[in-house]
Amino acid sequence: MKIIKENIDMKHKCCKLEYIPEHSEDICRLYDIIEYGDIIRSFTYRKVAVTAKDQKKIRLLLEMKVEKVDVDLEASVLFIGGITNVENEYVKIGSHHTFKIGVGDRLCIMKSKINDISMKFIRGVKESLCEILFLMENKNEVEIIVFNNNFYKTLKRVKVREIEKEIKNINISDIKLLVLINFKKDINTTYKYINVKIPSEIRNNTNIIEFCLKDKKISKQIENTQFYKNFKNMENFIKQQHSNENMVSIGIKEVKESMEYAAIKILIFSSNLIKTIEQKKEIEKMVKELKNQKAEVSIIPHTHPLGMKLEDFGGMVAVLKFQHRFN
Repeated sequence: MKIIKENIDMKHKCCKLEYIPEHSEDICRLYDIIEYGDIIRSFTYRKVAVTAKDQKKIRLLLEMKVEKVDVDLEASVLFIGGITNVENEYVKIGSHHTFKIGVGDRLCIMKSKINDISMKFIRGVKESLCEILFLMENKNEVEIIVFNNNFYKTLKRVKVREIEKEIKNINISDIKLLVLINFKKDINTTYKYINVKIPSEIRNNTNIIEFCLKDKKISKQIENTQFYKNFKNMENFIKQQHSNENMVSIGIKEVKESMEYAAIKILIFSSNLIKTIEQKKEIEKMVKELKNQKAEVSIIPHTHPLGMKLEDFGGMVAVLKFQHRFN
């Protein structure tokens, strides 16, 4: 993310942020930062009447209050819908509009109120981009997968004989690690890589990547990144759930009950739970209380495989310090 300006007033709990997303990862980060009620200013294209019969599309600088935010991960595009709050020559105040923000598009975000959750996402912008490139060999093809803090996606599939040429063409300046999966032989490349053999019973991509992240050589390379910490917290939760289900809480209702006993060690929740004002207020209150209880909090983007897994548990889980339920 290219940071043009970050004015954060902690005294009055407000901020003005200007960014230019430079990667798909940045689009996901913006999705987490922007929320209902924010003011967004950016350039956009809009059809305007030039005569009674004719229209033309022109480039405008618009400012609007956010009502809805959606993201298309495949296209790396953010859709921000809202109502204009500044009038100009072509657009009246109160008009509905949708910004389409992609990689390279500059925007300004103004927040009248920031909290611990907002600050966690804003600070995340300055974290170095951590991407792992997985090259997964299967028969005569290699699937190239990029995996980072917010999501993973398949870039393309190529023939095995073409992979060395393909690596040269990929811009991997931000790639922290290159991982070869089930390669029958080494490849000729100037980049350092780790070769991992996957057991035949592990099949889908999500499970294969999780297996790789547990590899000691790989985990050592990424252990200081936020997404690895999130991964370890989720792994901790799964282990506890299998060994003693009374040492975990699943869903907001159970988590709140555990909070009454100050029993929470780690809270993990999906960013999908904080997309409305009501949700945000509720989660913000919980996070503030847990902070006083010295609990660790992991916020996982819902676009990430870990976030998708969280959805199966209602979007929120917790690992407990001690047992307070006895079933």
